[in-house]
Amino acid sequence: MPQRNMDKALGFDRNMTQVGRLGMVKKIMKEQAQADAEKICMEPFEYTRSLPGKNTVGKVIESLRPWLNISDHSAAVLTDVMTMLQNSSLMLDDIEDGSQLRRGAPAAHVKYGVSQTINSTTYIIAKVVSEAQTHLRPECAKVLSGQALDLNWTFNKKCPSVNEYLVMIDHKTGGFFRLMLRIMEIEANATPNEELRHLITLLGRYYQIRDDYQNIASDEYTAKKGFCDDLSEGKFSFPLIHLLEHSPNASTLHKMIFDGQPVGEGEMSEETKSYIISQMKEVGSLEHTREVLYGLFDSIWEMVEKVEQDMGENMGFKGLCTMLKVHSALCSFGDQRGAISVDNSYMDAKKLMHSLNQYHEVEEWKRLEINPINQRVAANFPDTSNPAHIIVTFGCTQGYDGEKTTCHFCQLVAHTAATCLSAARRDPLASYHCTITITRRSSSVLVRFDDILFNADLALWSELPQPGGYYLQRSGDRVTTPEATPALGQYVDWGKVRSLLNSSPIPTSGFRLECGRPAGLKVINVQQDRVVEAPVGCEYIALSYVFGSLTTIDLTPSGSFNRHSLPATIRDALVACYKLGFKYLWVDQLCINQSDPVDQLHQINQMSRIYECAAYTVVALAGEDSSHGLPGVTKARSWSYKCIRIGNFGITALAPSLRFCIENSKWYTRGWTFQEAMFSSRLILFTSYGVHCGFRDKDDTRLLSETECHTSLDALGLPEKGDYWQALEQYTTRDLTFPSDILRAFTAVLRDIHGENTYYGLPSREIDDAILWAPAKFTSAPTAAGLAVWALPPRGLGTVVIFCTPRPGHQWDDWEYSRQLKRMRIIASALQTGCLQSNIPLDLRPATPACEQLYSRWPDPAAYWEDVFGQYRHDEIFSPADVRIASLGARILVYCQTTKFLVDPDSNPSRGTDRIRSKNGDLSGYVDIPHYELHSSTSYIGEFIAISVTEDCWPVELVPNDMCDPEYRDYLAYTDGKTDFSKRMQKILSPEWGFYYMLHVMLIRRDKQSNVARRVGIGQIFLRKWAEAERRFEAIVLE
Repeated sequence: MPQRNMDKALGFDRNMTQVGRLGMVKKIMKEQAQADAEKICMEPFEYTRSLPGKNTVGKVIESLRPWLNISDHSAAVLTDVMTMLQNSSLMLDDIEDGSQLRRGAPAAHVKYGVSQTINSTTYIIAKVVSEAQTHLRPECAKVLSGQALDLNWTFNKKCPSVNEYLVMIDHKTGGFFRLMLRIMEIEANATPNEELRHLITLLGRYYQIRDDYQNIASDEYTAKKGFCDDLSEGKFSFPLIHLLEHSPNASTLHKMIFDGQPVGEGEMSEETKSYIISQMKEVGSLEHTREVLYGLFDSIWEMVEKVEQDMGENMGFKGLCTMLKVHSALCSFGDQRGAISVDNSYMDAKKLMHSLNQYHEVEEWKRLEINPINQRVAANFPDTSNPAHIIVTFGCTQGYDGEKTTCHFCQLVAHTAATCLSAARRDPLASYHCTITITRRSSSVLVRFDDILFNADLALWSELPQPGGYYLQRSGDRVTTPEATPALGQYVDWGKVRSLLNSSPIPTSGFRLECGRPAGLKVINVQQDRVVEAPVGCEYIALSYVFGSLTTIDLTPSGSFNRHSLPATIRDALVACYKLGFKYLWVDQLCINQSDPVDQLHQINQMSRIYECAAYTVVALAGEDSSHGLPGVTKARSWSYKCIRIGNFGITALAPSLRFCIENSKWYTRGWTFQEAMFSSRLILFTSYGVHCGFRDKDDTRLLSETECHTSLDALGLPEKGDYWQALEQYTTRDLTFPSDILRAFTAVLRDIHGENTYYGLPSREIDDAILWAPAKFTSAPTAAGLAVWALPPRGLGTVVIFCTPRPGHQWDDWEYSRQLKRMRIIASALQTGCLQSNIPLDLRPATPACEQLYSRWPDPAAYWEDVFGQYRHDEIFSPADVRIASLGARILVYCQTTKFLVDPDSNPSRGTDRIRSKNGDLSGYVDIPHYELHSSTSYIGEFIAISVTEDCWPVELVPNDMCDPEYRDYLAYTDGKTDFSKRMQKILSPEWGFYYMLHVMLIRRDKQSNVARRVGIGQIFLRKWAEAERRFEAIVLE
């Protein structure tokens, strides 16, 4: 029976009466309640339990009850037990981390001493766990193993990877949450639900990363635990890992954090912490963490909806998720201290709430004194009468028109939301989620619509005691009039734009010798409205825009045209060129003969040179096509900064950032505009919210605005010129009118990075990675070493097969010596399991450092390739028939290891991920198959080729890690001790805990007549399963 199951799990006597069920806590304590020793032992625990908390454990349990029907008594017992375990764990955490505070009060070990606190926690844990070990031991073990990983990284000062950190979270925090779930399932006599288990794991992952973020960003955490105490304790958190992985100063920061004092001993100075936080902001670690939290929250919400389909609606769990959501905490202002009473200065929240959907009750909200609080922020009051962090969420609007309300602040919020939706090319009256955030230093409005996130800073200004003086909180300036806040005229301030252009030290091209003049170039003489041959040494402006589906433009034989018949964007570009002091303009529709295919091809092939040699590139970001025009040139800009004034202070909503405008523009979606922007070093970007001037050079990179100060050029969102993979990822998200242009519009980028070493768009020098690439999806781990020989077939008389070898001078990706040795371990595992057809000797005697041997032998990829594959001759591994067939089209030769596995299709073909199984049905890996491939509804035998070997964590595409048999995981990781290899080799074959050696593989399908293979999908197979399959090396022609 359900109640008996619960009793058995928690150690109750089956015959105990209901009255006697006083909860596990009382059961543990009652027998010796009067003993002094018992009381002394429990004092640290009772003290910790008495500290005010948020009762997250109780809320999680309560939120699960609609899905798992347990009695009130059982829920209370479970809450007590889990709270005991949680508080005991927190007491140990504080000791291990050296924390002095717990929930704003001295930690238990500070008050009672370390020894007595440890004794108390040991007593509680032993009592609880021993009574329920049969059912709870697996998840308890995961909690402790996750804690062990965390402590190990802290002690050894070793920064984990993101994947390693997530594994730790899933064991530590996720394990604790799953422990609660498992007990509830036992009590409810319910069959374990995999999707619910996965949901709880996601919730644990979100909870921990949220905790990491708030430890740095939340004033509330500062009050309770101290300013960024994780840094003082030497703990690795999600934002810190991102910082150390992406900062150019990572080595210095690592020494600053971990070499200053022994881990957990002493307090890091606030100046050092502030500097580290500033570096996080500069690198984008906090923003990245917020985005990860948003993504996790969306995944949780999707999983909630799936679970609800099977188990029914659960508003309680949704409410819990909303409560934990970053930027989602509601706050009442009814008892704010020091609120300034200003006429008509409160937000008309009651009217607003009637038009919004809310997860929380808001009846007690009679007045939200937001504007008085904003006033204190604007005036930079030194006192702390304002809350440290105020977040107000207004749910999703439904037909709310803030412009019609009498509340000025509501009008400002509505104006900001409409601005966001317009910039993202959405209906300004569409429904949206809105959040207002106020700190002691700033105020902002956050708008969410579908996949769009827009955070608008508010410029606050207030009147100073001196007559006529004002203070701008956002910049810290003191100005004479509030009009000094941002202002945007209806038309472009050409004098201001020219001064911005002249302030850059980057020279215009003027057909510099190093640039090289594009051959046969024609330009528009804007003074004569005529297309002419480009004069020698002339400086010109190029236009980058979306032409759209408009008809082509007709020119007279002399090259002249009627300006008034041109699309608005081109017409405005002529005006802009003249206003900026230039005589010549280049526009593709006029300067390329659209009726001459030969001229078209010639000009397209040198398109990158045209933009590279232009003095400036004018970028038209506004509108859907060339009929829109350049805002503020001949047509007045309709947008302006909205300012409200209440008493002696005011608020101004700032314009969308340039990056937001770019990423939500039609221009950003087009394929041709990608290389136009990539090769332009000086850009003039026209948006509906002002003109921006960008300058890119190896020695100077900056962005200037018509209305704002300098901004990072990262706002352009463009990859570095030499970054092929980032360029490819971004390019493949764009659209082209004609599919035949897909390669042509990217050719210049390819040529700039790889020269002539490309083959049908693939960089031949990085073929192992290139062959694995798929649009909008990265492989989960970088390639450690290639396992196949790739070769280009001949393309003419007298040519021979060309092997794809690494670029000369190219180095391994990881610069750290320890990671290089890890790479060598992976390669050694491939050698020993027969994945490489090589006779390279490997000394495996216990005293021999095998990985160091290989690193000395292969200091770079070229040395590895020559040693492993240099033995091959193309005429030995590729037959004349293979070479002849490969030369007939877009095909490539590959000599590799192949085998066959069972492909088990997913029940939902739209997911595109199928499981790979061995002949006996064992789970062996997964393969991603594009939606355009013909999907089978039944299992079939698929042929796979080995591409490269890598180390990776458990693939999320398979069953959740916690649902897989632990013995099978040990088997896959070579940690089961059941191999024919020596102990030395078993150690090499065993990756770090939580990781597995895997092969990147390609699923192929052969043509029955020609035997030519075609790529069907890309996936991963566990190395051990591949090594046990029937394999062979063979030559394949792949198209």
